[in-house]
Amino acid sequence: MTRTRRRLVFAPFAAAAVSLAPRTYAQADDFPSRQVNYIVPFAAGGLSDILARLVAEGIRRQHGQNVIVEARPGAAGTVAIEALKRAPADGHTLLAVNNGHFAVSPFFYKLSWDPSEITPIALTGDAYMAMFVHPSVPAADLKEFVAHARANPGRLNFGTAGLGTVGHLSGEYLQKRAGVTMTHVPYKGSPAALQACLANETQVFFGPEGAESAIAGKLRALAILGPKRWAKLPAAATTDEQGMPNWGPRSWHGIVVSSKTPGELVAKWNRTINRILAEPAVIEKILAQGLEPAQASLADLAERVRVDRANFGQLIRELGITGGEPR
Repeated sequence: MTRTRRRLVFAPFAAAAVSLAPRTYAQADDFPSRQVNYIVPFAAGGLSDILARLVAEGIRRQHGQNVIVEARPGAAGTVAIEALKRAPADGHTLLAVNNGHFAVSPFFYKLSWDPSEITPIALTGDAYMAMFVHPSVPAADLKEFVAHARANPGRLNFGTAGLGTVGHLSGEYLQKRAGVTMTHVPYKGSPAALQACLANETQVFFGPEGAESAIAGKLRALAILGPKRWAKLPAAATTDEQGMPNWGPRSWHGIVVSSKTPGELVAKWNRTINRILAEPAVIEKILAQGLEPAQASLADLAERVRVDRANFGQLIRELGITGGEPR
């Protein structure tokens, strides 16, 4: 009687353990189990869009799931991040970001979201920040540019992908440090800002996207921001070499999910995307975009966010600039 009672009491729990364990592991093995939505908070055709489509193709290859890449630009990433927040936190909605979402926008804008609501799952590439000018600008290097800008206060325009971007901060920093006055012209995305410089609507452009135009002779590369030269533009001296050290704002691209996403799915995405980014063909394509291929652990990503928040926050306070309500 005792043995029978024990079997009747414990058997349901044993059966539950057996039935639940395979289901848990199956969820991890089968993830992602349906279509993945990949949101890009910038205009189509920019670096974030190109990287998203590259990673999306890798996800299709590895998991056989359809991936929809959707551009939702606007309001300093708010449009895209609010879409992510509305989606189920089951790991099937990804969002492309750059470090500005963590380290610039929160200090620059009054936002409806907080960086703690998004969790980095992958690093898709480090970007060199470079300074380009239209050929009409009579300057072959940074020193000549500063002299020209001082002699023509307010007559030079610098175009960027928008308020509060790394390019915007680069231009503001140059003005303060070199004692020059330029006019900032924000555009909706890097492609539009680059085209404006090519058309001489603006004369200065900050960002890696100008490299191919410089190689083609349509723009002039004046400097690589920071201490390290860029192999894509080997003739362009760094700002350190040109007498302006400690000016190297870091720019990197990554992927996030909602912070409510289960940790095991965050870890699964990190492993999956790092495998995609390690493929030789993918590395070649990332290099072709002027980026440094990189893979990072979740701990590495958290440290990048921490360091950049401290550095950019201090820079924004020193510059005394703000964007108010994002547009």
